Amino acid sequence: MKTSRKHLLALTLLTALSPLAPTAAFAQLHLEIAKAPDQAPKIAIVPFNNDNGLYPIVETDLNRSGRFTSSSKNLPANAAINQIQASDWQAAGIPYVVTGQIKQTADGFEVHYQLYDVQKQQYLLNELLNVPASRIRQAGHMVSDAIYQALTGIPGDFSGRIAYVLRNPATPAERYTLQIADTD
Repeated sequence: MKTSRKHLLALTLLTALSPLAPTAAFAQLHLEIAKAPDQAPKIAIVPFNNDNGLYPIVETDLNRSGRFTSSSKNLPANAAINQIQASDWQAAGIPYVVTGQIKQTADGFEVHYQLYDVQKQQYLLNELLNVPASRIRQAGHMVSDAIYQALTGIPGDFSGRIAYVLRNPATPAERYTLQIADTD
């Protein structure tokens, strides 16, 4: 009888605690990508001199951050590296201006970029990057990282990369491959 009582007590305890046991749960994840708030600071991205596609990367990165509204369209005409007229940008309602130029070197490219604070009338960044030709796209992300950090105090991660495993059932010998891609 004592054994039956122990079994009954164990069964009762197990039944009472079973709702607390972890079970497989399935939930649907819903992500909503929102645009920058209407009050987000505007950043003018002036097309870089001798640019081969770098400034659109910077513009896209900063727009996707959700912290800024950036544009390279309808800008005052006299914007170039080291030639910012604060009054033109104040009249346009743009508090920050990014300018730059790219020079080809024997080893790749020299990317010179500046971030100008129109209100303070001073450069927040005046940087030079030397990159091989194969890394010009990553240079655009590095410029975005620096601008983001200068304006927010938080390190940017536009130059970060993601890794994921891709399953390919068509090739039995190599069914899984590691893929590495830019975050954009």
